[in-house]
Amino acid sequence: MLTSAKEVKLKKHKNLFYSLPLLILLINFVYAQGEGIRSLESIFSNDYIFAILLIVAIVTAVFEVLTPGFGISGILSIACFIAFFWGSIKMGNTNIFEISLFVLGLLLLGFEIMIPGFGVAGVSGIIAVSAGLVLSMSDIYFALFSLALALVIALILGYVLVKRGIKSEAINRLRLFKESSSDKGYVSVKAEEVSIGDILITKTPLRPIGYAILGDRKIEVVSNTGFIGKDESVVVVRISGARVYVEKN
Repeated sequence: MLTSAKEVKLKKHKNLFYSLPLLILLINFVYAQGEGIRSLESIFSNDYIFAILLIVAIVTAVFEVLTPGFGISGILSIACFIAFFWGSIKMGNTNIFEISLFVLGLLLLGFEIMIPGFGVAGVSGIIAVSAGLVLSMSDIYFALFSLALALVIALILGYVLVKRGIKSEAINRLRLFKESSSDKGYVSVKAEEVSIGDILITKTPLRPIGYAILGDRKIEVVSNTGFIGKDESVVVVRISGARVYVEKN
């Protein structure tokens, strides 16, 4: 939960963050006009335009995922991706194959966010999205460089936001368990301390990850059947290492 001070600080960061890509695009556009580029098709003949769109799209997408709610960064990311593919189609670099790869990758990533952990769907989604973007540019090597640069910037941004205490439900779902601390009463559980058939009471909603009461302790559990509300009676149906899977009793 963000404090009001953090919310104010986040709004300031957002305002600065939103202005940077727009400024970059404006400078590039003015430069292009100065060079005598008069049409959109001519503008998209410049690989640097695609690189800027790609970098802005990826970085703003990461920013949107790491911050609460849906805002301008999400809209800007979508707009940049649309412009990227539209320009690529106009230049003859993209067909249905590249677009299908990109859409498939997004679907896989969306599916990965909805389930605990980060596995095959997430990795496959990243590969598919990356392949769709790289193959949509005329120069593969320049595309790989642009993608790598975008990912580096996104990773740095993500690190800074996480260090500043910004949290996102989407990121929590990508991790098998949310971070917990003993001072809040949340403790890990060893496999021998819980058995299949044990009855627990949910302390928080399970979406599908949450907490349940085991004796006098609150432990992390994973719903085996989707959403389960708070204060529900659940039964342990499976244990895998430190992962405790439950269903409604």
